[in-house]
Amino acid sequence: MPAKSLNELIAWLKANPNKASEGVTASGTHAAAAIFQKETGTRFQFIPYRGASPAIQDLLAGQIDLVWESPLHLPQVRAGYIKAYAVTSKTRLATAPNIPTLDEAGLPALLYSAWYGPFAPKASPRDAIAKLNAALTNALDDPAVLQRLRRRAFRV
Repeated sequence: MPAKSLNELIAWLKANPNKASEGVTASGTHAAAAIFQKETGTRFQFIPYRGASPAIQDLLAGQIDLVWESPLHLPQVRAGYIKAYAVTSKTRLATAPNIPTLDEAGLPALLYSAWYGPFAPKASPRDAIAKLNAALTNALDDPAVLQRLRRRAFRV
């Protein structure tokens, strides 16, 4: 992708409708990309993936052009392997303050953040759920765990 900024990306996508491809890794990221297209008047192809890792691998290999993904991939951004055009949160990330928000680019309709949580089958035994809850609570009380999550741009 030749664009160096979000505005350049939008201009390139407008000048080259349906020439770019975006790896879709989840319904939320697909929705965010569809809203991005609507708000910017751009068109690109959606390529479904079974998770972020295969999509990022194909992005790095040049098989796809775009992906909407989590801050877990900031190490690849910092290493210069991939370009981060913007973050979808309301404010810039403390761990990546040089990446602007979509709102700063004039796209306030794209405020989007992911939510992560544990899930278990409905019929799970209560004692198993209690153990899982205790383990998660203990982990989130650990300053080292919190520091690691925050370094990866998670808000806890």
